[in-house]
Amino acid sequence: MPSGNGRTPQICTGRSGAVPITVTEPNPSGPNTSGPACPRRGRDSQIADGSWHCGGAMPTGSQIPGVIATHGGTDLLCVQAEDSAGST
Repeated sequence: MPSGNGRTPQICTGRSGAVPITVTEPNPSGPNTSGPACPRRGRDSQIADGSWHCGGAMPTGSQIPGVIATHGGTDLLCVQAEDSAGST
């Protein structure tokens, strides 16, 4: 997470935890409103290893669950969201 964003997840190396996220629709009142549908996550900015979590698999409570810190220090976690229209 970017420094200074006010969120401090407490995940220790090798342990599983959840990382808070916020997903919004950039044009909620426009004619093409579709709403957030699916997030995916990955360990690199291309999210090559991430699969979409949609429907019943979509995280609840504004959290990405099951994140495991792989080493001490800063871990990189990238999250991408898609709306119901398929836009990312």
